[in-house]
Amino acid sequence: MLQRNQSVNFNRRVLTGFGYFFVIASAILFVSVTLPQAMPSHDGTLDATFGAAGKVRTDFSGHSESLNALAIQADGKIITVGYTNDPSGPIILVRYNRDGSIDASFGSGGKVISKASQFEGASTIALLPDGKILVGGGARGVGQDFAVARFNGDGSLDTAFGNGGAVVTDVGGADFADIMKVQPDGKILVAGLAGGRPKLQSSSFAALRYKSQGGLDKSFGNNGKARVEFSDGFDEAYTMALQPDGKIVLAGGTDFNSHASPWGLARFNSDGRLDASFGNGGKVTTSFSVFQCEAHALAIQPDGKIIAAGMTRLDEDLPKVMAIARYNGDGSLDMTFGVAGKITYDFAGHGGVAQTLALQRDGKILVAGAVGNLNASRPQVDFALVRYNQDGSFDSSFGDGGVVTTDLGDVIDTANAVALQPDGKIVLGGYSGNDEGRGDFVLARYNNDSLAFDSCIQDDSNGNLLQFNSVTGDYKFTACATGLTLSGKAVIKVKGCKTKIQAAPADHSLAVTIKTCKGNASATIEVPATMQTYTITDSHTADNDCACH
Repeated sequence: MLQRNQSVNFNRRVLTGFGYFFVIASAILFVSVTLPQAMPSHDGTLDATFGAAGKVRTDFSGHSESLNALAIQADGKIITVGYTNDPSGPIILVRYNRDGSIDASFGSGGKVISKASQFEGASTIALLPDGKILVGGGARGVGQDFAVARFNGDGSLDTAFGNGGAVVTDVGGADFADIMKVQPDGKILVAGLAGGRPKLQSSSFAALRYKSQGGLDKSFGNNGKARVEFSDGFDEAYTMALQPDGKIVLAGGTDFNSHASPWGLARFNSDGRLDASFGNGGKVTTSFSVFQCEAHALAIQPDGKIIAAGMTRLDEDLPKVMAIARYNGDGSLDMTFGVAGKITYDFAGHGGVAQTLALQRDGKILVAGAVGNLNASRPQVDFALVRYNQDGSFDSSFGDGGVVTTDLGDVIDTANAVALQPDGKIVLGGYSGNDEGRGDFVLARYNNDSLAFDSCIQDDSNGNLLQFNSVTGDYKFTACATGLTLSGKAVIKVKGCKTKIQAAPADHSLAVTIKTCKGNASATIEVPATMQTYTITDSHTADNDCACH
């Protein structure tokens, strides 16, 4: 078996006591009124309508599990995958309803435990348009191999895929699939680590492409397989992103044998050949320090810029810290982001790491992982969620100065996956347990009201704000000084450069005029019961940050 960084730390997979933890009308509807003493939900607060005060913990008959990936179905249900030491199999799939309760219609009581094709661990998930579920990871084959299985929407194994429901592919020795994406044409890309031969004392980034039914796509790379080396030592791709032009970006850690190990990015053309227009012959390495760096997450912005997030450490005796970088389309660092293209954050000296990231539709960047130092003699590690503005500065409207940390109830809580719901709420999933590897699936959901609305007007003097969805008519008014909120659904009428928004339920009225050509707006909100009238005068709508200060 290929030997890799196996200390108990914030790696993409954590070695535990039992094995690897692969670690969105026009009708006026009912309007609710929140009394002045009730403060509005703030971006980054736990969503009290989810699970128990925003948190869900799932223990399966005393076995130990780690949630490694999640996805949100079109119906709002949350499908999760990870590893379990249950003797029935290492793959565990669990589906949750929108309120965080387990969906009993899925599998057996909401869960599926599978030994499909000798899987040894499940690290990644992808949902197909027909409702089927792809799971990727590693399986015992020639050493250890890439493995992909497909399940039906009810949790049963789809035997029409591959060989009885799964495909196992030897790439180069001790191999493992860390990440999976489905192309628009239905072909399946998986990426991770491929071991070197014959002595297996090295590894490389590897990407495989399968046809929709599980056969290798021989038009990709070398008979369906593409590899790239950054060093003579251990290299591993932890994450992958697909560009709109079909190019494929991989990122991960390089040269694990060396103390001075940068993270690496590689870009392939759609046919699996390295893209010579990216970096140095298709490859880019980035160091934040003279010591270890790893990229665990990737995203492609609408403008084509690439964001990578992970961790770095200044010295082996110091805790790891969160690291983020943004690249131009040619692989050069984007000097408009952070400091010369890079950001590090040490959580006030406590240390931490980024495991996953997501881009909001307003361009803000969500980075999630863990805060704390697992190398400490008495570790205390919690979920970490940080939101950055597009330039890499902290978004002060989120959490505490841009940062949210959450104790999920055990010594070590680490977020391995993030997803954004259509209403903007943020779902994190991961592991909560002890430092010996005994833990459970955990989920947390956070409010994100600013993302539920695509437009906002804000008073020039007092900051009172009205957020609304220009498609559905949903709105929320907030009087910042008192905390009064009024919400509901309005009628939106657009004529040329003028937009009118109106609502007239029994308990309040709303009248708004927005002049889009001039970039200004006005609004009146009346509350008859309290004889209060609120007005908004917004002289320049482009200046709004849609947050009370």
